[in-house]
Amino acid sequence: MGKSFSSNQPRLELLPNELFIEIFQYIDSTDLRNFKGLNKRIHDIIEALRIDINVHRMETVNTTFLSAFNPSQIIRLDMRNPWSSMNLTSMMKLRSLTLDCGCLTRKQVDQMTTLTLPYLERLSVHNATLELQKLLLATIFRGEHFPSLKICQLKLKPTHDLKLCNTNRLPNNTVRSLTINSKWSWHEFEFLLNQLPHLRRLEINLSELYSVSVTSIHPRSSIKNLRITLNDPLNDLKKLLKLTPNLVRLRIRGSFGSSSALEHFNEIAKVLSDLVPGLKYFDCELYSYSWEGSNVQNIRWLHRLYKDVQCLWGQHRNQCYATDINTYPTPNEYECEYLDESVF
Repeated sequence: MGKSFSSNQPRLELLPNELFIEIFQYIDSTDLRNFKGLNKRIHDIIEALRIDINVHRMETVNTTFLSAFNPSQIIRLDMRNPWSSMNLTSMMKLRSLTLDCGCLTRKQVDQMTTLTLPYLERLSVHNATLELQKLLLATIFRGEHFPSLKICQLKLKPTHDLKLCNTNRLPNNTVRSLTINSKWSWHEFEFLLNQLPHLRRLEINLSELYSVSVTSIHPRSSIKNLRITLNDPLNDLKKLLKLTPNLVRLRIRGSFGSSSALEHFNEIAKVLSDLVPGLKYFDCELYSYSWEGSNVQNIRWLHRLYKDVQCLWGQHRNQCYATDINTYPTPNEYECEYLDESVF
């Protein structure tokens, strides 16, 4: 044993490459660059690694460490800080990309709609402008720039309603999950379903009533998970669930206004039983403002999936019936600042 680990023999060199690779997987990229140049063997091991980079918004971040890695090494990039030298076109092996548009240069924003990332599976974009929103969606729908994309999340500036150029194009059969916080009309929603026929998870905000019968929209049996904000939760839900008969998980957000929450939950229970009998998970964030007291116990008896419904109280008799939050959200767009008792 004395010969195997003599003081003249560098013990680090006895470790196999596989162990170095395992160790380096647990080291943050900001620290990993310090190992480069330690010796040729370790340098070569690091050069062959696949790198995850995660830089969230901070007051001061030195991004010079990123130049220590070959862009083709980066497979996951979560960048929410300015990085003026970032060139997305050189990161051809990216599999996951998260960006904050507020931190990008104009050139970097332009790259997002023109580059091709053949291995990208997950795309998340925050604070996108209205124009970039349209270009990104058009790029995603076409599919040739991100042929492997499965999950897409667009956190857009909420001041705009979504307006698309509904030109005829081939559907994208790859995308499985889509999250967009901008408002969609029912007409745009129909176009979306046609463009992404194999969606399994969808999170959107529907703002307008559909002017044409929803019977013209073909049901989408692939959608299993739906998170939806509705202008009229009860009536819109009746139309929407006809299009998603195989739904397994549902979350709805909206407002009953001054109407009875108990009556609305009763009607929704009937809709759920009739249209999505296979539903297993139900969450809600439904607002109400009235002098009516909490009906939580009665609501819970209406449907087997209502067991977690609770009533959260805001100011001025504002209520939120919810399953997956514990504090009344404030501010929110449904809050009534003053209730006239004579109205009730």
